[in-house]
Amino acid sequence: MSDKYMDSKGLSMVQLQSNETLQSGKYRILRVLGQGGFGITYLAEHTMLDKLVAIKEFFPKEYCDRNESNRNLTIGTKNSVEIVDMLKAKFIKEAKNISKLNHRNIITIYDIFQENDTAYYVMEYVEGSSLSQLVKESGALSEAQAIGYIRKVGDAVGYMHSLSMNHLDLKPANIMVRQKDDEPILIDFGLSKQYDASGGQTSTTPIGISHGFAPIEQYRPGGVSTFTPQTDIYALGATLYNLLSGQVPPHYSEILEDGLPELPVSVSQQSVDAITHAMEIKKNRRPVSVAEFIDELGRGANSSVGPESPAEAPTAAGVSAHMSAKENVPPVSAASTLESTMMIGNMPIQPNRATIDNSEIINGVEFVDLGLSVKWANSNIGAGQPTDVGQFFSRKDSNSLVDLYQWNMHGAIVPSISHFEELIKLCKWYWGEVNGTLAYTVVGPNGNSICLPVTGDGVTYPGRSLVTFGLLWTNEALLNQWRSHSNLLYFNSSQCCVVTYYTDKIDKNCPIRLVCG
Repeated sequence: MSDKYMDSKGLSMVQLQSNETLQSGKYRILRVLGQGGFGITYLAEHTMLDKLVAIKEFFPKEYCDRNESNRNLTIGTKNSVEIVDMLKAKFIKEAKNISKLNHRNIITIYDIFQENDTAYYVMEYVEGSSLSQLVKESGALSEAQAIGYIRKVGDAVGYMHSLSMNHLDLKPANIMVRQKDDEPILIDFGLSKQYDASGGQTSTTPIGISHGFAPIEQYRPGGVSTFTPQTDIYALGATLYNLLSGQVPPHYSEILEDGLPELPVSVSQQSVDAITHAMEIKKNRRPVSVAEFIDELGRGANSSVGPESPAEAPTAAGVSAHMSAKENVPPVSAASTLESTMMIGNMPIQPNRATIDNSEIINGVEFVDLGLSVKWANSNIGAGQPTDVGQFFSRKDSNSLVDLYQWNMHGAIVPSISHFEELIKLCKWYWGEVNGTLAYTVVGPNGNSICLPVTGDGVTYPGRSLVTFGLLWTNEALLNQWRSHSNLLYFNSSQCCVVTYYTDKIDKNCPIRLVCG
């Protein structure tokens, strides 16, 4: 029933054969996609849904074989049994951790189960090629294309870091590019580690190092036993080096001796400097966060890198001055982003005003005609002036919803995701102080403008500089009370986008900015 083959070390392994089934016929094996030291990945069919999936089987080749009569794993010695049990428990725990991740650029896990005296997890099948395959087949990527991929993968890694998780095996081979939409998807979390609130590891990980992409601390015993973003940042920089040069970066010891080999002359100095900073040998000399590394890359010399990814949002380590002391700030991750025409710099002293101003007043609040499909209130609900944060609304507070209904009766509504995306895409965003408050002045196509003040201010989070950000409800998030995450407008000093705001609660408070038709 099984098909044996020999791996590169000459060790016998046994793979499941095409058309074999798992979970009483729920999944049908089609073929092997790949195999490594601790498992085999299969392409399979979900027979009830007629859907292709990938299934990873726990199979540590150093310790196991398979009984060809019943497909069960067999283990040689008693000592091996203890080792395999430990590794299998880790395999299951890590699968559960990954299944909790919810990010557009991270592989999705659908199912976890045990069968054949081993364990499996089922994940989405990404049809496409890895970045390593693209480089191998076509050579170095353009700077714009490479930075575009790194920005999105960096956002995924930053999201993991906000949950105290390190990937520890970032490299082009572990980033798939989905064929249908050119979206990079981070895969293979076999070396990832979850850390607790104090930064200590909560799981052991099989030893594995990708030479050229692993920094010095991964070669040291206990070198990654405490949480630090810089280990993944080194690998992210090394990955970008590979994409831009077509070459695997040298071992850290060679960099220590001879420095990092020069990148092609076509690569901008800004990218060269960012990569060199990320690949510093000493960990404390690297950027302190993925967001800092991505910010150093800027937009690239000739970059048209596609949608912006949000910077790392604050972790649940503190609260903003305007939020209740019980309200932690959860991590965020891109759900829907658009290339904005945001201007980071000084606001023009006097922006042009529209020749015909169709603004109107509702309940004493000015709704400004920006030249978009709707008019935008110039202040949040409950704000005494445009720079005030105003009233915080909760999905579970009936009084808040009654207040909102009164506005609806006058024709003012909470903006939809598409309204916010239009605001991001078609307007120019200028960051700075407005009457002493940090805010964006958002200038519409017709020259009219509104003010969006920060929601969280003056909060310092571990390992980060001062964080200043803003959040606003979308209509979809406010009305959907049963989801554990919400699509909100998120903005900080460098970018603005609609994000998925992750939280275990469904009653987070957030300001509202209204629109009218």
